[in-house]
Amino acid sequence: MRLTLTLCLLSWTLPAWGQVRHELSTSYSSLTYGGFFRAGPGVHALELAYHRGFGAEEGDQAPLRLGVGFRAGIPNSAGPISGTFLAGELFGQVQLRTRLGFWEPVVGPELGLSGLTAIGWDRARMPEDVYLIEQQRVGGLYLGFTAAPLRFRWSAFTVSVAELSVGTTLSPPGATARLRLGLLSLGVVL
Repeated sequence: MRLTLTLCLLSWTLPAWGQVRHELSTSYSSLTYGGFFRAGPGVHALELAYHRGFGAEEGDQAPLRLGVGFRAGIPNSAGPISGTFLAGELFGQVQLRTRLGFWEPVVGPELGLSGLTAIGWDRARMPEDVYLIEQQRVGGLYLGFTAAPLRFRWSAFTVSVAELSVGTTLSPPGATARLRLGLLSLGVVL
């Protein structure tokens, strides 16, 4: 009896499946990390993300979007720097969205775990131990703020160019800056 009552209450509070709009998108972006002495070379990455709208009767008009995704790229050459550099990132996003005609910009924070944090090594500039110390200060956990002002939606398709994400690593906080430029993103609303 309790289970039936709980399921009835949940079905009343959650929107019907036909009203919820899900978005799958794929992107191509460039990201880089910068330490105290220098910035690493850019890493080109491909991204696959899922977002779901909340806060409106119809999911495609929802002002709040929650999303998760995976970004894969080729890590920088670390030279003599030892460590594990995975070729990807896992992230979660909370985004605010508005829609004016076919223009649909989004902004919001992104929290993730990155394996693309190798700053690299340049033998000609500084001693090896300086690079080792700087690389040790680059943690994998990051927090960023993303803005996609040039995002457009036609029917069930979305296109976004020039997304910008600025952030920092969280271990230790503020030790490294993170910059990501989303060059092109294509999505479909289901």
